[in-house]
Amino acid sequence: MNYRGFTIIELMIVVAIVGVLSAIAVPAYQYYIARSQITAAVAELNGAKPQYELIMNGASASGGGAFTVSNMFFSGTQSHLCIYGVNPPDASNVSSQALVCELKNVTAVLVGQFVYLDRDANGIWKCSTSAGVDIRYKPLGCV
Repeated sequence: MNYRGFTIIELMIVVAIVGVLSAIAVPAYQYYIARSQITAAVAELNGAKPQYELIMNGASASGGGAFTVSNMFFSGTQSHLCIYGVNPPDASNVSSQALVCELKNVTAVLVGQFVYLDRDANGIWKCSTSAGVDIRYKPLGCV
């Protein structure tokens, strides 16, 4: 008799190989997902920087010139990734956490974390995050 097919040992070897590859691939995939979500949040906040500067300099056409989420021309109070927040500058035109993104709908390692854009007295913007965000998930230049 001439049987065709795979033996149980051959199938078990294939399953073991697939298992090992999955154990390597899944954490790497989760790392890239978390990093892309932080990067997307920073990109969303970057869109509001020009309006923030216009309000600071009194050149904004928005009603009242207040530092509010609606005056930053976000598409709403939240997006798929962010619940937005805006903080006014202090007397020296410094605004730590000027633009805020509370992360939502994100991978488990980022749940409850924040992304901020901070503005110094010279008008230089920097990205920062809440303390619970691992350094490996942050874009370059984000502390």
